Amino acid sequence: MMCNFVKAFNSCKGKYIAFFEEDDFWLDENKLQKQYNLMQSNPEYSMCYHQIHCPDDVSNEINYSFILMKQVSL
Repeated sequence: MMCNFVKAFNSCKGKYIAFFEEDDFWLDENKLQKQYNLMQSNPEYSMCYHQIHCPDDVSNEINYSFILMKQVSL
């Protein structure tokens, strides 16, 4: 599975890459447009995420929030 993911990722072309996994469910039909606008407005960032909701094994809701990640020069 990981080999397929890496091969697919390396085959991607374009300025941005969006991941949509089999268990994802987007509630906002404008999600990609909003992320695109945000990335275009903040060229110093290398990626962005959004808040996710992830139920645990006993159906308790666990909320995670991700922030913009600033590109780091090595």
